[in-house]
Amino acid sequence: MGTLKCIIDTDPGIDDALAILMALNCAGLDVLGFTTTGGNIPLEMANKNILSILDYLDCQHGVYSGAKIPVAGSFPYATHFHGTSGLSKDLPTPISNVSSFTAVEFINNALCRYPQDVTLICLGPLTNLYRLFQKYPDSIAKIGSLVMMGGAVNCPGNVTEHAEFNFYCDPVAADWVLKSGVPTTLVDLAACRQVGMSRKLAESMSSVTKAGKFAVELIVNWFELDDARYVFEFYDPLALAIAIDPYLATYRAVDIEVNCNVSPLYGQTRIRRCSGSTNLVDIVDSETFFDMFANGLNINIPLI
Repeated sequence: MGTLKCIIDTDPGIDDALAILMALNCAGLDVLGFTTTGGNIPLEMANKNILSILDYLDCQHGVYSGAKIPVAGSFPYATHFHGTSGLSKDLPTPISNVSSFTAVEFINNALCRYPQDVTLICLGPLTNLYRLFQKYPDSIAKIGSLVMMGGAVNCPGNVTEHAEFNFYCDPVAADWVLKSGVPTTLVDLAACRQVGMSRKLAESMSSVTKAGKFAVELIVNWFELDDARYVFEFYDPLALAIAIDPYLATYRAVDIEVNCNVSPLYGQTRIRRCSGSTNLVDIVDSETFFDMFANGLNINIPLI
């Protein structure tokens, strides 16, 4: 398997941070840079979190600031889920800074440099991609592939009865990107719910590496934010893992639309027809996923 050039678009809450840790410790990934967006947390906090993670692990990667607000309205944020900082672990204030280039400029420049050879891994709202496509419409044909975590297709949502959080944050952007024709892998809530971890299993984990210990702390501390929590679902780590190894899952080719009307169905994901440019994840090999997660970060999970 060759090295995969990628850009990771993120709004770093806890599951984003885990995906970032996996990416930084994967020899098969060439991470060209990180772009940020509001979503789980405000944009300024997203920038701080990714910079803090990179500084903490002594990793040198460019960070490019993106969308502060969605196409319409404002981001709802999810600090109730991720904690007030967006992470369940305090990190030192970063000493590095975001680039002078914006997220949209950076992505476009990378696509021009490596046409059809870059995978975009989107872990948050799709506002940056929408703005990229609006400003540089020729960029659409230059994307190698797109892997995104979002949507709740034929399953309950996690922010409303019908909607998943990322698409609910900016349904206009999600709908537009999914209809753009870019070859897309969609990792929705139904897929992510196949890779959950119990509190007991989380507390059994250990690691001797800095990145591994960090990952364990993030998950264990997430449970400690609320005594009623009983399962941690690996949303963004699953999307990252599938970008690395598409054979981790089976897929259905579909044409997807996202409800943008202000109604109880706002942000709902619906299949228009069973053919199209979107490969919707169907069945996940959860055992292989957890092996990838544990081995990549040198984490011991004795109860698996």
